Amino acid sequence: MRLSVILLCLVFAIPSFAGKVITYTATSKVSQEDANNMAMAGVAKQIVSQVSTDQTLGKSETIKDGNTNFVETFSDITNVTSDLKLKGITVVPAKTDGKSFKATATLDMDELTADIQFQMKGIKQEISRRETAATAALKSRLYSDAATEILAAEGLVPQYEKLLQKLSAIYPINESHRLTHNIPEIHKNLASKLSSVKITGLTEAVSLKGDAPLEWSIQVVDSEGPVAKFPLVANQGRNTLAQKKTDANGIAQFSVAKIDRSQGKNSINIIPDIPLGFLKEAGIGEALTISYTVEVSKCNIQLECTQSKSFCSALKNTLQKKNIFVGDESGAPRVQAQYTATEKNTLNVGSSTMKSYNVEVSFQGAGIDFTTSAKGVGNDESSAVAAALKQMKLDALQSQLKCP
Repeated sequence: MRLSVILLCLVFAIPSFAGKVITYTATSKVSQEDANNMAMAGVAKQIVSQVSTDQTLGKSETIKDGNTNFVETFSDITNVTSDLKLKGITVVPAKTDGKSFKATATLDMDELTADIQFQMKGIKQEISRRETAATAALKSRLYSDAATEILAAEGLVPQYEKLLQKLSAIYPINESHRLTHNIPEIHKNLASKLSSVKITGLTEAVSLKGDAPLEWSIQVVDSEGPVAKFPLVANQGRNTLAQKKTDANGIAQFSVAKIDRSQGKNSINIIPDIPLGFLKEAGIGEALTISYTVEVSKCNIQLECTQSKSFCSALKNTLQKKNIFVGDESGAPRVQAQYTATEKNTLNVGSSTMKSYNVEVSFQGAGIDFTTSAKGVGNDESSAVAAALKQMKLDALQSQLKCP
């Protein structure tokens, strides 16, 4: 069923402005710009007042002397001018006695009405184009494209209504100004088709170790079968992790490394990348949840550290943060650790002197041969070494230790 939206406004007393020119002269004691604005506002007010009272056209003169009440009235008139957007208006300053400013505004009504009708025609054509594109997208089951076209067309209707209202105030409205479209019906059809969409994926929690990416697949089908090019978005909290579209078989493959790796159970939400309003109307606004758990690798070692106590203590703290724990557990591998620090630069920071060092740490043991380095800055060598340890990557050491 085709829905006709008729936007006609009945005006009982519409003046015949065709071929006419409206003028208005204003005088201001403030500035020439003020006089110009007042003249334009006066033209706008003549148009509006003639619609309501069917008065005749004529000239008038307003003198602005700074009175507060008058200023408030002028503000209201200026708003009318802004709403009408008077195309074709010209303002000509006039000579005065030097103590005031004068301007005459002239408006060609034919140019104004022609411009409004030209804008209305353009909106009609754009709505028709969007309507055709939305219908074609629905036929091809390209639901996201259809939603985009529908929203764009719906946004144009109020613009047309506003222009029609302006035109009706100064020009006789007839059948040619009728706006007919089928957007509400297409909107309804999209919601109906989306209601048959089913999104399926992992139903059991996945277990992850280390930095392995989380991988999963999603399938999208509707009443006609697999849906191709269906947009999906994976969110975790406020973060968007990935955006994918289904292939010809209605399947989207995800592989995401930057996920929440907090120990225990975590989840990711999968939703269609379609405006939420359509999803709610279709009853598919609920997200599909992908669950996973993260297993943290832990290693126990017996550390042999014979250098300074400050280094050994800082090293133990660094290792523990990387889930490598130092203890006396029987069977834990013995690892010898030592460092070298080479001073590079001296930095003066205010009244303090800071030193930078290149720090290298080596680990040796049965099946263990690993060296890493980093730059550290501190008041002395000890604090610089502690700072460098915090920057070191120990993934390769974990691998050599064969952490579970």
